[in-house]
Amino acid sequence: MAGRTLIDHWHRLPLHLQLALVSGLLLALTIAGTTLFNIRNQQQALLRQIEDEALSLGRSLAMSSNHLIITNQLDALEQLLVQAAAFPYVQRIQAVDNEGNILSHVYRDGASVHVSYELRKLGLPTGGAEDGKPRLDYSTSQLSLWYPLRTSTPLGWLHIETGLGSLASLRAEIIRDNLQSAGVAIGLDVLSLLLILYAPAREFRRALRFARRLTRQPGEQLPVQGSSRELAELIEALNLSSHRLAEQRSELLARTEEMSRLNESLENRIDRRTRELEERNQQLRLLNLALEQSPTAVLVMDRRFRIIYTNPAFTSITGYTPAEARGRHPAFQLSADNPSHLTDKVTEQLRHGNSWQGEFIGQRRNGERFWVEAILSPVRDEAGKITHYLGIEEDITQRKQYEEQLVKQANFDALTGLPNRLLGMDRLQQALVHGRRQQLKTVLLFLDLDHFKNVNDTLGHSYGDLLLVEAARRIRNCVREEDTVARLGGDEFVVILSDVRDAAATESLAEKICQVLSSPYRLAGRELHISVSIGITVAPDDSTDVNTLLRNADTAMYRAKAAGRNGFQYYTRTMNEEAQARMQIESELHGALERGEFEILYQPILSTATRNIVAAEALLRWNNPQLGQVPPERFIPIAEESGLIIPLGDWVLREACRHAIGWDQPPPFVVAVNLSRVQFRDPAYLQRVRGILQETGLSPAQLHLEITEHTLMEEIGEVTDTINALHNLGIDLCIDDFGTGYSSLSYLRRFPCRTLKIDKSFIHDLREDADHAALVNAIIQMGHSLGMNIIAEGVENEEQLEFLRQQGCEYVQGFLFSSPLSHADLSRLLRDDGRGRIDGAA
Repeated sequence: MAGRTLIDHWHRLPLHLQLALVSGLLLALTIAGTTLFNIRNQQQALLRQIEDEALSLGRSLAMSSNHLIITNQLDALEQLLVQAAAFPYVQRIQAVDNEGNILSHVYRDGASVHVSYELRKLGLPTGGAEDGKPRLDYSTSQLSLWYPLRTSTPLGWLHIETGLGSLASLRAEIIRDNLQSAGVAIGLDVLSLLLILYAPAREFRRALRFARRLTRQPGEQLPVQGSSRELAELIEALNLSSHRLAEQRSELLARTEEMSRLNESLENRIDRRTRELEERNQQLRLLNLALEQSPTAVLVMDRRFRIIYTNPAFTSITGYTPAEARGRHPAFQLSADNPSHLTDKVTEQLRHGNSWQGEFIGQRRNGERFWVEAILSPVRDEAGKITHYLGIEEDITQRKQYEEQLVKQANFDALTGLPNRLLGMDRLQQALVHGRRQQLKTVLLFLDLDHFKNVNDTLGHSYGDLLLVEAARRIRNCVREEDTVARLGGDEFVVILSDVRDAAATESLAEKICQVLSSPYRLAGRELHISVSIGITVAPDDSTDVNTLLRNADTAMYRAKAAGRNGFQYYTRTMNEEAQARMQIESELHGALERGEFEILYQPILSTATRNIVAAEALLRWNNPQLGQVPPERFIPIAEESGLIIPLGDWVLREACRHAIGWDQPPPFVVAVNLSRVQFRDPAYLQRVRGILQETGLSPAQLHLEITEHTLMEEIGEVTDTINALHNLGIDLCIDDFGTGYSSLSYLRRFPCRTLKIDKSFIHDLREDADHAALVNAIIQMGHSLGMNIIAEGVENEEQLEFLRQQGCEYVQGFLFSSPLSHADLSRLLRDDGRGRIDGAA
């Protein structure tokens, strides 16, 4: 309210008085501004003087203090600071180390200078003394200077405080002088204006009242009411201005609205453009980070294929820094191992606007060669014009090494280094194609080492591996450079002879291989002997199909083994027929046991003294709906090779034991069961025998297991522990087909066998062949000398029986007494005749 009253009083004042007061006020303000400006200039001048003196003092003290601090002369430093404190304006000086600990502290109290020994830390300026720059801080009453102490390394700070009291005194003095001058000047100015402006102000008040009316009625024309000519002109001018102002106001409003719309549109466009720029900047930053951190080498080239940028990965891969690569053609990193036209080819392709992708051999800065996979592409501007070229490179050396290793592993045998089955069959296919074009023959030899398993089983797989490596080397040395030797697996090899004009010449090569491989092997201090069986097939005579040729050669190889091993056989059509029959037998064998196609017949074994039946040999027979009665010598070997002999042998043993329980007569009736060499190799066989005896309740003493002399000699390394375990179980073992395996007396002593069975081939010719008679007599005598019982099989007449009785043979079996009987028939014979005495042929 007071302010409003004051304004009202002001409005009531005459114009000339207002002008005089305003003029006086403006003059007063001018004088005050001038005074303040002078005060500020003089203060700044004084302050700069104090700053310069403080900096000069700090610089002098710093130069003197550095040596004193380094030499730890703190007393001398204190005296130096006491002297410096006598300078004008100085209030306090402190020397501190880099940690803020006070080394020396002096201050002024009036005209006296004192030393302080307080122990405390000061807060240091930010940034440290490393940059060597002093820091200045101001307050209302003092100036604070921090001057760094340093030599080659920072030592600490000098803290100097100066008083600014002189500034306040100077300000008061200037204000006082200017106030005195201002008072006089303002009074004179006001008085002069009052005298000069009184008359014009009276006329101006009239014009002012008119102007006020115009402001109350904007855009209207107000009449001039008795004004002077000058004032009339002024009013007319005001009317014209009012009219124009109204027009301009309307136009301005329209333009303002238009500008508002344009401004809003422009702001929207600016916002949109700003967001786009921010997104692009973000993308550029992300792209830059990706390039810098990418594990793949990136290089950018200009239109002349000069490198202008490489990322860190390029340096990491090639060893060349960006400075070393910049300005050079990217071909500088190529090894001389690349094709000579590679650079021109790539350059030409890029110049035509096409990308290039491929692999090349690079050379690092240290000279090391490495594999590179690269993609080179042109970079185009918005108009589609090529401006740069982009290259992306990746070190694929390790991948190449893996690929080479995989190729080697996939195509070559790891042990011998020979081509494996896959590569060998591919070589055979290539040889067949080439032979067909040249009308020449291709010969395939299938090699299988004889009795190689014995080496692994007796000496271990390490010796077996050494033997395979040496055998492969010998085979490779027997053939031409262009021929292929491949290992199919295990102890099987193939030799592929290409471009053969005369297949008959292959026979000499096969003989050479047999001879070379049968030579002694000296491995790790041991001498080993081994032979080879070879099957030979010829293309296109036998076939032009890879798998058929391999099967033919395999068939011929098995025929070579059957012929006595250490030899070779050519494939014939008959072999194929036999192989087909063999495959059919094997196919029908599967599931034959479940279908109940097998039957056990029993061959009675008699005592030569009483002709009573004391035992029976279990004989397996197979009656197949498709094949009819299949002889054991046909299906037993196939069952052994396929592994079916294991479940089949267990079934025979279980049935024979179960049947023998029903033939319980004193003395205990014995059943003899034949064993395959495959069963002897089975580590679980002994456990299954125990289980069958427990299951059927048959005493071990009533079970004889027969093993052929041939198997005994071949498997001597494996069967010894099994034979001893069966003997300890109480089971008697019988050596079957004795006389055909060339066993020695020393070998017989090694086994706890209590029975020998003389092969029927020796019994058949007793009358006509004196040598057979002598041999049979020798076998009987030898067996007795070892405490063994003798059984002669194949006895067909009384003369043979009488001869055997005279030589002391205890037991016989054969058609003289009975053909093999079914379980029911043998049970009936034993039941009806007591112990089954047989006096003549059954």
